[in-house]
Amino acid sequence: MGSIFPHARLACFAALAGCAAPQYQTNVSLIPPVDSAGRACVQACETGKLACQTDCVGRFRVCSESIEPQVEARCTEALSQFENDLGQYVAALRSYEVQPGFAWMNSYTAYPCGWGRW
Repeated sequence: MGSIFPHARLACFAALAGCAAPQYQTNVSLIPPVDSAGRACVQACETGKLACQTDCVGRFRVCSESIEPQVEARCTEALSQFENDLGQYVAALRSYEVQPGFAWMNSYTAYPCGWGRW
């Protein structure tokens, strides 16, 4: 087997080595402070974070509500454009489907075996 597949062992090793790549994971553990000043600082930070998140959600809501009419208008415009393009495509497809059916009759200049037009 070694002479038939000289690099088989190397390929197997490379495949197994690729599967055994190290995986990294970050674990975060928060240890609350023991003294009252530290706990007050953490509480103030949590309160500030909550206020910031509430403010962010409110600004996001105002922004999304103000942009909603523009989105609706653009969506309606895009849908209308799509319907127009689809209509043009369907018309071109129907035209294409009809043309080959009749074009073959005029495409031959010489008739095999002396056949003429019927």
